[in-house]
Amino acid sequence: MKTVSGVATAERYLADLRSHLESIARLGHSGVPRNEINPGLRLAVHGRYNIYFRVTPTKTTIARVLHSARDVRRLSFHEDPAPPLAPASL
Repeated sequence: MKTVSGVATAERYLADLRSHLESIARLGHSGVPRNEINPGLRLAVHGRYNIYFRVTPTKTTIARVLHSARDVRRLSFHEDPAPPLAPASL
């Protein structure tokens, strides 16, 4: 069973993650290039999670948010045709 403090902790973490994602959107050129995984892919670290994203002249696209222990060599980082999450869903 989840505790009230556990829910509050999760909500704070999601707010921090959202802030970091918004920062990436504003400053898309930041992050470490990860062209060896997929051309144009960049990486930003958020705690124990890695945020993989791409930057074009018109938009910044978050490809994946993964735990840093994941083996990313086995994952696909091609454009995902799935619709984006609604802002309230993050």
